[in-house]
Amino acid sequence: MRPQLIIGLVTLLGVGGVMSPRTTNGPVGVTVLAAQDNPVALSEESVTAGRPVYLRFCASCHGFSGRGDGVAGSTATAPANLIDDEWSHGGSDAEIYKTIAEGVPPDYEMEEWLGRISEEDIWNVINYLKDLAAQ
Repeated sequence: MRPQLIIGLVTLLGVGGVMSPRTTNGPVGVTVLAAQDNPVALSEESVTAGRPVYLRFCASCHGFSGRGDGVAGSTATAPANLIDDEWSHGGSDAEIYKTIAEGVPPDYEMEEWLGRISEEDIWNVINYLKDLAAQ
């Protein structure tokens, strides 16, 4: 089942604790569930699919190795190290998804990406980051 369909069905059915949605500037709004597991299984295929998405959209700030040392990172706030054990905005797959999809308010040093990156690609990037951290 496609990740968008799963999130939509669970939202419609009112299952779980639904966080308040924030409509993105892109064409798609997002509602993320607090307890949502990654609907894309951690697999070689998912990691392989997530790598080019990460390199295209994330590496310029977070660095090729995910350590937050990219050349385009903000001077006001250093980009997060994505392969360490500490995550400022939550380390569950759902929290990481929410951060990527909606960005980090109020200043959006980490901008929102949903609408420019598909939901499935965001989940693949999360799997890629897990694999990168395990190395």
